[in-house]
Formats: sequence, C-alpha cells, structure tokens
Amino acid sequence: MTRLTRRRALLLGNENYDDGRFARLPSARADTWQLKQVLEHRSIGAFLEARSMPDLTAEDMHHEIGAFLESCEEDELALLYMSGHGTRLVQSGGEFFFIAKDTDFDRVAETGVSAGFINELLEQCVAPQKVVMIDCCRSGGFAVGLRTSDRPAPRAAKSGEKAPLTSHGVYVLSSSRAGEDSYAGAETPDGVQPSAFTAEVVEALRTGKVGKDGTGEVSVADLFEYVNRQMRAKQSKQIPVKSAYGVDDRIVMATCPLGAAPRLAPLTRRPNGAAAPTDAPVPKTMRSQPTWPDLLGYYRECVLSDQAEPSLMSVDDHEGSYVCLTGAEKFLSGDLDEDRCAALPPQAAALVQAANEQDAELWTGYPAVVLHRTRNGRQQRTPGFAPLLMRRVETIHENGTVRLRPYGPVLPHPDLARQCLGAENADELADTYQPTWHAGQHDRMAVDIRNLLSQDYELPYIQELEPDRLAERIDIDTPTDGAPKRRRALPCLP
Repeated sequence: MTRLTRRRALLLGNENYDDGRFARLPSARADTWQLKQVLEHRSIGAFLEARSMPDLTAEDMHHEIGAFLESCEEDELALLYMSGHGTRLVQSGGEFFFIAKDTDFDRVAETGVSAGFINELLEQCVAPQKVVMIDCCRSGGFAVGLRTSDRPAPRAAKSGEKAPLTSHGVYVLSSSRAGEDSYAGAETPDGVQPSAFTAEVVEALRTGKVGKDGTGEVSVADLFEYVNRQMRAKQSKQIPVKSAYGVDDRIVMATCPLGAAPRLAPLTRRPNGAAAPTDAPVPKTMRSQPTWPDLLGYYRECVLSDQAEPSLMSVDDHEGSYVCLTGAEKFLSGDLDEDRCAALPPQAAALVQAANEQDAELWTGYPAVVLHRTRNGRQQRTPGFAPLLMRRVETIHENGTVRLRPYGPVLPHPDLARQCLGAENADELADTYQPTWHAGQHDRMAVDIRNLLSQDYELPYIQELEPDRLAERIDIDTPTDGAPKRRRALPCLP
C-alpha cells in the first residue's frame, strides 16, 4: 500500500441552469460545502486543497477539470467530485454526460461535458492515485462508453453499449446505477440538505464509522462499502456503484477523527476565520522593535506540570525569555540531521546556556499568535503572544559541541487554547490533536496549521504561513475589531 499524504480535490456543484427544463438543485451547493469541510479538516482528509467551483458553463468545466488534472503531481492523490444533473444518451452508445450551467436540453451531446473527455484527461494525469466521485442521475454510466486515445476500440457488447472505463488507476464512485436516478436533498427550515449519496459519504468521513481495520485509515474501497451498505439498509431508491479498473493499490482517502466527531458549519454560515489573500498587503504600521524573522521561541520559564503551564508572554519582554531564529522551521517539522538534532543557532546560544545553568526547560514554538486584549472597552497597551504549537527541546553535548534535539509530542499551547476556545474545547483539542505532516514536510505543516487556525480557533492570519521561508517581521499593531470585552488573536509569522 502506498499512502499519499499530498491530496488535492476539485469539487464541482451545479445548482442553477440556464435551460429551465433542468430543475434547480440547491443540494449541489450543500454537497460541495460539506464535502469540502471534511476533506480539508486536519483530522479527517487533511487535503492540501479542496477547491469548490459552483455553476460552471461547459467551457469552464472543460477548463477547470483539465487544469486540475494537469496540475496534479506524481506524489499526489487527485479527487474529482461532481454534483448536479447527469444523463446517458442512447444515440451516443450510452455515453454519460454532465449537464453544465449552459447545457441545451435538446443538444446535450454538443453542450454538455462527456465522460469520454474526462477519461482522456484522467489517462494523461500523472497522479498515481485518482478518484472520481459523482453524485448525478445515471452516474453509474460514467464508467460506460469511454474510450482511450491509444488503444483500438474493444469489441461491442451484446447490449450495444461500449466497454467499461479504460483509464488505468482510477477509482470511480457513482451515486446510482447507470439506469437509476440520484436524489437531491430537501430544502428545510434548517437549510438545504445534501444529496442522499453525498450525505452518507460526508457522515462516514465525519464520524469515522467507515474505519474497520484498526489502522484509523479510510480507504476508498472501505468508504464505498460502508455507503453502499447504509443506502441499501435504508431501502434507498438508488444504489451506489463503483469501478476500480486498473487500480492495484489501496487508496487511503482520509483518517478516522479521534474523539468526538467534528461538527460541520451550516451552509448559511459565512466563515469568519477565512485567511487573508496571499497577496494581501502587509500593514505598514509595524514596530521596528521587536523585528522577528521567523518564530522559534525557546522557553526557559515555561514548565508543564500540575502547578505551572506555559502562559502568554509580553512582546516587549524580549531579553531572556525567548529568541527568534531565521531560516526554515526545524524542530516541530522534524527537518533534522541524521542524529535527529539540529545545530545550535548562534542567536540562541546565550538563552540555552542560561537555561542549562538554571536547570530550566527549553521549548520551541510556531507560529506566533498575538492577542490584542481589551479591558473596559480599551485595548491594553502591550499585547501578549504565544506560539500556536509547541514542543520540548533538550541540549546534547558532543565533543565540545552543543546541539538541540526536540522530543515529545507537538502540543497546542494550553493557555492560548483556553483563552481562544474555552477550557472544555481546549482540553478536547489537547487530547485529540495530531500533526498530519511527516518529517521535513513544510508545505503539509502549513496546511495543517492553517486548518487549525480557521477550523478550531476561527482566527485569521495576516501573513502567509511558509515554514520553509520565514517572514522577517510580524505585525503587533493591528487593532481589534473594537467590540467591547472581546479578545481577538491575530496569528502572524514573525
């Protein structure tokens, strides 16, 4: 089994159609909204990206699907999901077509998106693991009537239909058989419900009930078997089908979440933790002191025990409490030498020496979270800060050289978590948090931290997270939103 940690998804949901003979499908919007959440959730899918695109024309669908599959790399899992109307055309040998926003009801073959078009793109895609998930009527027909560009046409079946899907290494999950309808979710006072098939997929991933082998991993095969069994047990009018033509590996799509199943944000909610655009200008009101090239904070006064826990620190208390280092983050990401150590940075020499003399513990942390606190409606003059994540560090003396070795788990900063999440949620996070990156995976680390900030802490970040290329300053002067007695944390890269 090859478990790929780099996963990307393109989610297409067509709700509205120009041709009134195609009914509106509000559930398509709910489908992509909920699936995006579980795929990007740090404890479930941990996808690098799950991009959602609504109401695309046929031309736009061709472009987006082509660009997505072409951009996938040789070490990635690629997931293409589509929700909307679909049909099979007898005059086209039973080939399946997706209905685009501008598809003409009388000219589907000319104005829709054919399964054959997607098949050829799948063959050209270099991603070793490819998954297509379709929630459309007749979607079982996606694996029928496709062809390849470099093989002669296979023999015709007695049914008159063309041969099954011929793209190698593609796992296809379809919401219904080739001749069946797929059913949309209802519009209720609580909001639009997802489609029947996607609702089962999301619930399986969200709760982790699909995991059955004890590894905590969710394979695509396990996911299908669970969803198929659930829909049959409910005597659904649609039966999901699968095609795994040419798939010779166990494709791991997600992880079973630890602890209580995470709750999904309702469709009507506007995410308030959305990240600032990567090209957003950095505020000009930055203090010249302290100037922080990336944060690797070494703590000598923070000892985890029943009596003492790491607390927020003052940004003005620069001497003796912490030091900030340049270069790539090493200790949390595990970007270490063969001896699992890193060289002692010159900037940290005095702090490490003082910690050893006082028999105090050393901690590393990343990234910085600055808290602009208010009291009686007025913002305090000196903000506090703490690292979002932290880990212990010990000194190793070898041949007169001092080296640093991280040890123990990566932990959410307890005091910061309590202030931002409340005691109960902070305790739950401490019990369930597990990094999703492997040693040296700075890009995976950035995704995990970004998801942690937006999904758990519901906080923005005002500088892009780049652990391998750290920013030179952090903004400690961005004001709060002015709400009385409200505390707002601004995670920043120093």
